[in-house]
Amino acid sequence: MRLIKTSLILLLGCLPALAQDKTEGPGRYSPVWLGKGEALSPAQVEHSIAPILAQKPQHLVVMVHGFGIPKDDTKEDYAKVSDQIKEIFDARGVRSAVLGVEWESAIPGDQVPWQTEDAYFTAISRARTVGHVPLRQLLLAIEQQSPGTKVDVLSHSLGCEVSAAAIYPELTYKDDAKDFAPAYAPKRPLKTNFWGLMGSDLDYDVWYKSGMSFSSKSPRVGMHWMTISSYTGDRDKALLVRKFSRGYAGGSAIPRMTEGQWDTLMGNRTLMLDNQDVPTSHDFSQYLSKERLQRMLPTALFVAQPKQAPKPMEVAQMDKILALPNQAESIKPWLNSPFLSSQSLALWRLEHILCGSSKHLADGTIEAQARLMRNQPARVKAERKDSKCVTISRGYWPTQEQLTRAGAPNW
Repeated sequence: MRLIKTSLILLLGCLPALAQDKTEGPGRYSPVWLGKGEALSPAQVEHSIAPILAQKPQHLVVMVHGFGIPKDDTKEDYAKVSDQIKEIFDARGVRSAVLGVEWESAIPGDQVPWQTEDAYFTAISRARTVGHVPLRQLLLAIEQQSPGTKVDVLSHSLGCEVSAAAIYPELTYKDDAKDFAPAYAPKRPLKTNFWGLMGSDLDYDVWYKSGMSFSSKSPRVGMHWMTISSYTGDRDKALLVRKFSRGYAGGSAIPRMTEGQWDTLMGNRTLMLDNQDVPTSHDFSQYLSKERLQRMLPTALFVAQPKQAPKPMEVAQMDKILALPNQAESIKPWLNSPFLSSQSLALWRLEHILCGSSKHLADGTIEAQARLMRNQPARVKAERKDSKCVTISRGYWPTQEQLTRAGAPNW
């Protein structure tokens, strides 16, 4: 039985009701209202993308908010984040534009305890419709009319459902959200340079359950950047509540994927897992802080032009790990990297060396060990010798440094 607690619904309202900001527009960001996901007429598409095309951007950043946001209540946060985006791009001599997607995510009854469950699942269905139909219409039109523009999507909370439906329309779902519209032009690939999933409310295992393939020859996303709440520190409180009512959200757990999905994303260095300064408040502007944008946007620039743009440190670390010889001793030190992206890539490489494949990432063995480390770290040390995973049974991972931070020192 579904049980969506009122506190979850309130917390997943990712943006507070803020004062209206009358200065939005091409100078800061271009707003677009996508309502409940109704299809746009050709004239509406042209009207919506005209302010973007007029700026002739090299990079277009698309912001997508989450659940429970009344129309126009995004304005102040969207303006603040778009100013920071433009400042970062301007400092690098890059022409940019920002599109602020607004959709009807405030559902009647979402503040009423006995109606929140239905409201939440209505919002999920609507999010997928918005992504499947009007957002795909807009982004495909921009791609067609401005093929040189790189599209970088920054989505938050339930907005990740919107963007996922737009980018991967073949994604299938195993939940109670029903009656979302089929995708517009589902066979037309939508190329996205960079996709940020901030505090994602997608199920953490939606990729595994769907079984869809990430193409290695013609990837639709140049870099997937997913924030993940720490396994050993403070966590996003909204996603923590969501865990008890609907299961793990993508923003609170290492994604569960098939072996093929892991191998494609890791082998091509197109998955970045980010556990740095993840806010506990689930707030949009805190997830998209200037500090995080200063890490993400240079990565987006590098993905777009790897021969011209400087290589960010986190990307350089991942490339270094990929280039290491197939020797466990060479890779083990990277398990203690402060960056989850480097840790995960090192773990993926060790799994292939010691266990022959990424099967223990795919079957949940690694994820289960990570959860146990958070709640009962002493059991990890006591039980790992019997693990079917060689990386775990040999005590390579979790590392002693990680266990000490979790509360199980080596004494």
